[in-house]
Amino acid sequence: MTPKFLSTKKMAEYLGYHPDFLRKNMGILFFEGEHYFKPPGTRALRWNVEKMQAWIMGKEVSQEAQSVLERVIG
Repeated sequence: MTPKFLSTKKMAEYLGYHPDFLRKNMGILFFEGEHYFKPPGTRALRWNVEKMQAWIMGKEVSQEAQSVLERVIG
């Protein structure tokens, strides 16, 4: 059974990325309250596995990311 939420390190391992990739793209590709959240009383993030699976499969692209892609493509 796949957990609903993972730490940054475990999510990066699960997706095959470095944890820094996730951190650097917070607010660009990944958004608080949608892709990740901060549980009360802690600084550690928890990532939504379902949302991140949708992202990696290309089923979900943020508005900001889409704008960047459009400028790059053309």
